[in-house]
Amino acid sequence: MSSAPSFLNPPPSDNKRDVPLLAPILIGVFVLALVGLMWLQFHKAATSEVGTLSITGVKAVELSNHTSVLVVIEMKIKDLDEQPLTVFSVETTAKAGGKEYSDSPASVVELPRYFQAFPEIRSDATPLATDSKIKPNEEKNVVVAVSYPLTRDAFDKRESLQVKVNFREQKPIVAKQ
Repeated sequence: MSSAPSFLNPPPSDNKRDVPLLAPILIGVFVLALVGLMWLQFHKAATSEVGTLSITGVKAVELSNHTSVLVVIEMKIKDLDEQPLTVFSVETTAKAGGKEYSDSPASVVELPRYFQAFPEIRSDATPLATDSKIKPNEEKNVVVAVSYPLTRDAFDKRESLQVKVNFREQKPIVAKQ
C-alpha cells in the first residue's frame, strides 16, 4: 500500500495556533490603511490653495532725497480655506534694472501720516498688518506701504513686483505684477 508523502499530511499538532494568525494580518492592513489616509490628508493640505491674492493697484511717490520711492500696493485677498487665515508677515520684491529690491511693509500706524504727507498715494483699503485675520470665504481689499532705493522713473520701468503673504498655520500666497 502506498502512502502519500509526509509533507502533504503533516503530523497532528498539540499547538493551539493551527488556525492562521488572522489578527496580526488585520492589524497590519489597518496600520497600512491609516498611514495611507494620513499621507493623503497631508498631501491634500500641502497642495491645496489657502487663498488668493491679486495686486489691484500700485501708487508711488519719489521722496525728497530723489534716491528712494514710497510705494502703496493695493491688493485683494480671499480666504479659500476652511479655517481663518492669520497673517504672519508680508514680503515685497521689486525687480528693476536687472536687480531685486526687497522690503517689508511699514507699520500700520505710519500709513495715515504717509497719506497726509502724500495725498496722491492715499488708499481707502484696510491696512494689512501682522495678525490680521481673514475669515473663511471672506474677501478683503488691503493695502501695504513699502519703499525701495529707486527713483520714481526706475520704479515705473520695473520688470516685476511681487507680494508674498505668510500665514501662521497655512502656506503662503503670492501675487505678481
